[in-house]
Amino acid sequence: MTINNLHKKFLLAALLFGSVFALLVPPFQSPDEQNHFFRAWQIADGNFFPKPTNQRLGGELPASLANLRDSFLFLKNNYAARTDFGKIITCLAKPLEPEKTKFIDFPNTAIYSPTAYLPQAAVIFLGKFFDAPPLVLMYFGRLANLLIWAILVAAAIKMLSFLRDIFLFLTLLPSSLVIAASLNADVLTNGLCFWIIAFFLKNAPAAA
Repeated sequence: MTINNLHKKFLLAALLFGSVFALLVPPFQSPDEQNHFFRAWQIADGNFFPKPTNQRLGGELPASLANLRDSFLFLKNNYAARTDFGKIITCLAKPLEPEKTKFIDFPNTAIYSPTAYLPQAAVIFLGKFFDAPPLVLMYFGRLANLLIWAILVAAAIKMLSFLRDIFLFLTLLPSSLVIAASLNADVLTNGLCFWIIAFFLKNAPAAA
């Protein structure tokens, strides 16, 4: 199998299986996903810095986002919990209502750099022009994250002349794909790390 074929096959497998995870993992069941969603939305609104209120960090966001989070709050950090498909369908139809806002705190993600949310924020920014419901944008944010991560890892695999099997094993693990197909800010960072490691390994034999 050639290097080019390998990176293309990785890209296909990552997008295929990652998309399954993006669509099947219930909303906000990935680690801290609700707070990553709020931070991405804040950045999409053009607010790059968090707002401190009553010694909490967060921002003024549509109240519908908090309502959406509350609908699935029982799933947080509970991987044995299950939700009803009908509940998801119902929430997919709930409108954004951007004029109704409230302060929402998300202190653990409010300090993250805006650059870590570029894929998610870009999708949210565009989706708001089409009046897309919040939950729809949550799913599209997951898919945008997955796409950027898969492209970065595929580029890393293409650069390598050795250790490609290790990269494939690590990145195609279900645990890796579940995170890559979430709103987590670490997705872009992880993809860049694979690319940077491959960039330096590319010249390792010549340097030796």
